[in-house]
Amino acid sequence: MNRHTRDEIGRRRFLRTAATGAALGGAYLASGGLADLFALPRSASLLPAAGEGLQGRPFEMLVLGDSIMWGQGLKEEQKFSYQVAEWLRAQLPGIEVHRHVFAHSGAQIRADPVEDAKPPKHGEVPSHFPSIIAQLETARTAVFPLHPPLDPRSVALVLLDGGINDFGSKVIINPDPTVGRAWVRKVTREKCVDRMKALLPRVFRTFPNAKIVVTNYFQIVSERSDMAYLWELLSVWELVGGGINAMSEWLRTKMSDQSLAFHQESTNGFREAVADVSGQLAVGGKRAPVPGTVLEVGRLDRTPSRVALAEVPFGPDNAYGGPDTYLFYVNEPDPAASVRKPICMAQVANASPELPNCLLAATGHPNTRGARAYARGITKVLERWVPDWQADFGVKAPKGPPVTGREALELPRPRPLRP
Repeated sequence: MNRHTRDEIGRRRFLRTAATGAALGGAYLASGGLADLFALPRSASLLPAAGEGLQGRPFEMLVLGDSIMWGQGLKEEQKFSYQVAEWLRAQLPGIEVHRHVFAHSGAQIRADPVEDAKPPKHGEVPSHFPSIIAQLETARTAVFPLHPPLDPRSVALVLLDGGINDFGSKVIINPDPTVGRAWVRKVTREKCVDRMKALLPRVFRTFPNAKIVVTNYFQIVSERSDMAYLWELLSVWELVGGGINAMSEWLRTKMSDQSLAFHQESTNGFREAVADVSGQLAVGGKRAPVPGTVLEVGRLDRTPSRVALAEVPFGPDNAYGGPDTYLFYVNEPDPAASVRKPICMAQVANASPELPNCLLAATGHPNTRGARAYARGITKVLERWVPDWQADFGVKAPKGPPVTGREALELPRPRPLRP
């Protein structure tokens, strides 16, 4: 059976299991039902026995987080987590790479026992729950009906993001004149950074053999954003009214400043979170740098840290409405739209104000170009760990030039501005 056939079977199984989960309710989630929604079938012989090494075993990769990590609006093969898995297959010839996606649209870090116990919606439907903390617990304790559970010791890589939904994209670019950059930085620190700092050590301890990559967030709006596209977005999100019109250039500056404040504060905070976890590792019998310090990339390369931050290569031109945007426009048909629409109609009440938000959920998320940029940022970090994995899994390093797989991740030539 080839990989694409196996993935298709997994998607069909997702829909069947989702219906089961809806019928069984919270008890199903407690028994690991959420993990079963996203896990592809695996052989019963793939788990390592106690004390065994990783040689001859599959490479287990977990994807935890929100809509960006889920790949909102994209087909499966277009998602950056899929592209990363393909890249890993090139680095580890002969080793099966299993990608388990627990991330979903709208997920926030903060847990809620009541909401987290409810049946999960489809990954394309925005919902704060199951929270990312619940995703982690599900991955740790999942019981699968068709094969053994995923042993936390067997997980080799975790891709992780989170925090923007604890704050809210609409709030970040809020045109309210009483708030600004300082307020955005303050709330970003409280609702995004501090919660990631609490989450990351839990992921670190839960999967003791895994490398962990945290991705940062991009600047949503920049000074390069076209005001016409911003006006359309603000109108759909109902963030503008009388007194503000399409020619309000000050509004773009305000949105750009606040977007940049979120991007910078969250990125700096995530660097601190990575450094805090890295500081828990012993280096030559001594502790690594004091928690809270920011390690330079070169310094990280020289430590035994198994946690790193992948900073995605988005610039001002790639922001929403930018001349080379990496994000879906509000009314742009996305590749997953035909799949998402019937699911939204089935899982969101017709009279609910959340229905339009569900139908247009791809808005502002990385498009195919953006997903490739994310994949490039992540694989750049993973390159430092490839020799370790090749040794762990008993893979001989290929002769000749290193196998990078970058051809599949290269971005196409920039496209012209939309009319």
